[in-house]
Amino acid sequence: MKQYTVYKHPKKNRYEAIKIGFAWAPFLCSFLVFPFGVFWLIERRLVLTSILYGIPYIFLGLLSHELREIANGLSPRAYVIFLCIYFLPWLLVGFKGNQWSHNNFKKKGYHIIKTVKARTRKSAVILAKNLKEEDEEEFKEVIIENKECPMCAESVKARAKICRFCSYEFE
Repeated sequence: MKQYTVYKHPKKNRYEAIKIGFAWAPFLCSFLVFPFGVFWLIERRLVLTSILYGIPYIFLGLLSHELREIANGLSPRAYVIFLCIYFLPWLLVGFKGNQWSHNNFKKKGYHIIKTVKARTRKSAVILAKNLKEEDEEEFKEVIIENKECPMCAESVKARAKICRFCSYEFE
């Protein structure tokens, strides 16, 4: 069982679930096929990140023959460092991929409903939809108690006089 955070968009009434932890799918499949990591990022609506992620691989693909020749002439210690640098983008997507998705949903106005344990994203959404009416009313109250900072766009409590993220002073 995996742990998922389920989001709901208040206006569109749309639910999304994102796994908490390491993003294994893009990490493992990036080894097999380069574009899969980029497609995973695009599917998660992380277009800018996918462009930044894809540029080094295009560059490395163009220089692959030269890189193999360089790697063959390295000492064992330098070769390990070379491999670490080469695999860094894959590790970055594995460790930060799901967090990027969480941040993206928050920016788009989605709110966290619940964190649930489920086998798949779809089953996590179904579990979260089965909330009691009381829980949803509590959730709506929490949303109303927050306001958005005009400087950094972070959510802060409605009664706050100063933003805790950027120190903006509210009127």
